[in-house]
Amino acid sequence: LDSTGSDDKMKLEIMSRVKSIPSTTGTNQFPVPVRVTAPPRYTGSSRAGLDLVAVLCISASMMADDRLDSMKQAMMFVIDNLGPNDRLSVVSFDHKTQRLTELSYMNDVNRAIAKHEVRKVQPGCGINTCLALDEAAKILRHEERINRVGRIFLLSDAEDESVFRHDVFPEFPVETFGLGAGHDSAALPYIAVKTMGVYSYVNHDLEKIKHAFAQSLGGLMSVTAMEVQVNLQTLDGITISSIRSGSYPMSISSDKPSGTIQVPDLYAGEQKNFIVYLDVPEGEQNQILTVSVSYQNPRIRREATTIQLDESKLAVLRPKVSTTPSDRLVCPDVATELVRLRLARLVMGKTNNIHRTPDQLQRSWDKIKCSKDGRSATQSAVLALDGDVAQMQRTGGKQFMHSWLTSHGLQRATTMESPSESPGTFRVKAMEEMIKKMDEEKANEVKIKFKDLKTVDESGERYSATVLLGTEGAMENAGVVTFTHSFLEH
Repeated sequence: LDSTGSDDKMKLEIMSRVKSIPSTTGTNQFPVPVRVTAPPRYTGSSRAGLDLVAVLCISASMMADDRLDSMKQAMMFVIDNLGPNDRLSVVSFDHKTQRLTELSYMNDVNRAIAKHEVRKVQPGCGINTCLALDEAAKILRHEERINRVGRIFLLSDAEDESVFRHDVFPEFPVETFGLGAGHDSAALPYIAVKTMGVYSYVNHDLEKIKHAFAQSLGGLMSVTAMEVQVNLQTLDGITISSIRSGSYPMSISSDKPSGTIQVPDLYAGEQKNFIVYLDVPEGEQNQILTVSVSYQNPRIRREATTIQLDESKLAVLRPKVSTTPSDRLVCPDVATELVRLRLARLVMGKTNNIHRTPDQLQRSWDKIKCSKDGRSATQSAVLALDGDVAQMQRTGGKQFMHSWLTSHGLQRATTMESPSESPGTFRVKAMEEMIKKMDEEKANEVKIKFKDLKTVDESGERYSATVLLGTEGAMENAGVVTFTHSFLEH
């Protein structure tokens, strides 16, 4: 393993599946994992500013099951927690689109305006998702954005088959959120994949959509690296046969000695793993790959300053005789990543093949676990993937699979019903902190104060208590609760 980087810079690591390649035979499809990790530290001044367009479905079905109220509560949390360097625009849509607020910095005045506009939203009729996405892209496209993150939140509870008949442009990532069991679990993942976004959903406990928003917002408000490019260069006749980069764009030069991988942005402390497959000819050349990384630091305002990490080189042993057992041992971290990618390809095949049964998925996964990589992978990772496979075979597993695939394609956390029930593989610290903040705010929403607890009625058998309900600092709403004497004794 070779690595470069420090706490305030990105970290680059290269690993090898095994320590040696025989010099007399060479090998094809030799996997080399490359890992990049974003700077872990961030503050309001060190992270990138966020330009967020919230696109909210207000079809007639939003009246069911308090969906509209759940959506409004989630938006209140977003509005309250955006920083002064973040901008927000809110768009509502049914069969038509309405821009409720322009893209505006979240000062006190604009925060109040955004809240007012969201509160007064009422359900309409019909649905036209693509029209709303076009409006959101237009908002982001027409604003100057240097060292800023542009994102679209799309929340919908309804089906819209017209999505598949229109172009979905990948200019800005769309984080899609399905609300309620009737949401379009085909169109929302489709939009997410097309735009390099992720798909989350909450079917039952609809208040959890607030958790889903909090998790995504926490990540977006911690971006510490932008326009990341991983540069790959082979040495002495070695060529790149393929690159497994998930949903991230990659390219390989025509004669295959070099390649690149692009990552638009990274959250604080976020890791991305890529597999570079090399064809290594026979010979004694032991240095097989050089990797470098360049990226933009969002703290550097309005300047095209690119940070370049030192090159990292991977070398292997090239013995002429048979290697020792220790040289053939598979690196657990490498095996874990290879197993994850094999499962992702398997799940992708299942979502594209409606005739594949759950038993077939389980049998194929069992084969992966019994492979050399499966036996060498870390036990905790295999157990976590075991749980994912089990979830895919339950009722509603199709939605879980779609969300899981967008998560593993970008190596970024999604919400599948609720963050606590979702795989936490890619959840970064900033996401956890935002979810914790949301939980703390929820716990403090209602403060109860009692007074006159010993008021006795004429019979001496009943007590009454005045109960004040409301948020902290707003205890004006009073009610009266009456308890029996026996209740108070217990």
